[in-house]
Amino acid sequence: MLNSLANHGYLPRTGQDIDAETLRNALQSNSFDPGAFSDIILLALSTSTTGNSSTFNLADTAKHNIIEHDGSLSRDDFFHGGNDLNLNPAIWGQVFSHFSNDTISIETAAKARLDRVANAKETNPEYSQPSGDTGSLAETAFYLMLFGDRVDGNARTEWVRIFFEQERFPFTEGYTKKEPVITIDEIEAMIGKISAVAE
Repeated sequence: MLNSLANHGYLPRTGQDIDAETLRNALQSNSFDPGAFSDIILLALSTSTTGNSSTFNLADTAKHNIIEHDGSLSRDDFFHGGNDLNLNPAIWGQVFSHFSNDTISIETAAKARLDRVANAKETNPEYSQPSGDTGSLAETAFYLMLFGDRVDGNARTEWVRIFFEQERFPFTEGYTKKEPVITIDEIEAMIGKISAVAE
């Protein structure tokens, strides 16, 4: 999400020296109530290596278990010592292999997430999610709500693929921003639906 916001110019394209107000405005401009991200904004600022505690760089957010987390749908776990900033084609391929229809239901998305988390736990002896898998649950909720219905999911598969693989919003493919913005209550409701799906 943050990379996509930078790629479209809602955040500095350099990914550097981002302040809280700029991030709030970028979220507000792209379908989310920035109040829903207050904790994440504070976490992002806590990672700062800019020399200014009121700004951060996108690369700073890769610090383990701050915003970066184990069991990501598209990034490798920190434990493996690889690149946890950029798309990992093998990990994303495993997740995307679940998406065989034109749209992704809540059940399909939830099972893809569970499969990814199970794989991460099998391959990472230090797997941890301090907030109880909230990171990967939120990832799934965000794409379902952005590219589908904010209540029922059914995200367009091609739009989700573009978002993850090209780190951009699929505007040219027909995507339009959500109005009104998605709230924390709606996000929590979608997370609850995802959590309710078992293998």
